[in-house]
Parts: sequence; C-alpha cells; structure tokens
Amino acid sequence: MSLSPTVFGIYIDKLEGYLEEAGFDGTILAGIVIILLLYADDIVLLARYPFDLDKQLRLLKNFYSTMAMTVNTDKTKVMIIKSKKDTYANFMYDNNNLEEVYSYKYLGIDIHHKLNWNHNIEKRINGGWKDDFGLENNCKIENLVMWDKKKFLFENLATPVILYGGEVWGCNISRESWRKIDKIHKRFITYNLKIKNNTPYPILLIEAGLSPIESLGMLRFLLYKHKLSNIDDHRLPKLALNSYQNHLRLN
Repeated sequence: MSLSPTVFGIYIDKLEGYLEEAGFDGTILAGIVIILLLYADDIVLLARYPFDLDKQLRLLKNFYSTMAMTVNTDKTKVMIIKSKKDTYANFMYDNNNLEEVYSYKYLGIDIHHKLNWNHNIEKRINGGWKDDFGLENNCKIENLVMWDKKKFLFENLATPVILYGGEVWGCNISRESWRKIDKIHKRFITYNLKIKNNTPYPILLIEAGLSPIESLGMLRFLLYKHKLSNIDDHRLPKLALNSYQNHLRLN
C-alpha cells in the first residue's frame, strides 16, 4: 500500500530527530548542519563520509521497520560528490546494493556529481526540442495552423520546460548554451512563419512578436533573487544564496 505525501510526512516526522540523536554531522551550509532533505514523499540523506552514510542507511532501515514501511531500492540511488577518482565499496540497504549514479533528478532538476549545471542545462535543451516537435505533431493531428494559437502553446508548453529550474541555474549558463536554446526558438518561428533559416534571430523575434527565451530566463532568475532577499535570514535558500555570493567574492 502506498501513502499519500501528507500521510507519509506524518509517518516520517520524527526521522530527522532520530538521526540527530545518533550523532550525525550531515553537511554544513553557512554554519547550519543539514542531515536530510524532505519534500512530499522524497528523502535525501546527506553525509560527509562513507561510513556516515552506511550508518544512516542502517538507521533508516530500523526507523522504517518500526513504522511498518519499506523503501523502494530500485528508485534509491547514491551520488558521491568527489574531486578525486576515489573508489568506494557498494552502499547497501536491507542487503540490497544501491546503484551509484553521476547525476540525480531532485524536484525536477538534474544535480550532477561535479556540482556544475552543464548536465542539467543539456537536459533542458533536449526537453525543449522534444516539446517543440511534439507540439508540431499534435498541431498537425488537430489541423491547427493559426499562428497566434501555436505561439501561445509554445510559450506555455515548450518555454516552461526549457526554463524549468532556471531560478537556480540561470546565472551559471554559458553563452553557447543560450545559443542552443535560441535554435529551438528560431526553428519554431521560421517553420511556422515560413521564413528563411538564415534570418537573424533578433529580426525573427520582432516579426513574431516574441521575447528571447534568454530574457525570460534572466527575468525568472532576478525575480527569484529578489524574493530571496525578502525572506528570513535563517531560511536555507537565503543561506545558500549568501554563501554562494561570499564564495564568488573570495574567488
């Protein structure tokens, strides 16, 4: 039997305290110790050392057994953030090997073990192409040819896929990646308005009455940054932003 996220949250409400009592250090963000992340029915365990994670997994098994709950080990992954090519023994949960991955999707955003956003941005670009072609195919099936409606669909279906999570990765994207995103937008415009492919992108935007996706992405990022500046200083997103800005100033 599966539990709703709300009921699941009630069941695991004491998990953090349970791990804290065991003396785990977790990871540290701006002086705040973080042992785990909880959202709906997702759990992320954070550990600085392999033996800590091993112990966390054993305690998690004990906690879940007490609550008569189980873990889907097929969906449970281990990601090791490391700067050296060290090797580690397999991590186990209830005598099951857990797969080690180089990236993991959390709340829809792909986090890479090297802590850069290139992998996630490539996923966004691929998703944008997929949605663009899917939109065209569905429009053909429905015999939808009106530009205004197709433009509305692109802005509300493909663009959000491309920019998903841009609030956190928007300031780390390269000029080359934006050009790749522009190609999706450019193909959509030239294909539907029957304009030559070599037409400069700025002219296409004026002709189509569209804003560049890059400007929409930067707007999202700036609005989110403004939102963070107005929340309490003890909130983790605010602490992460301040820590990142301090890191940039020092480097």
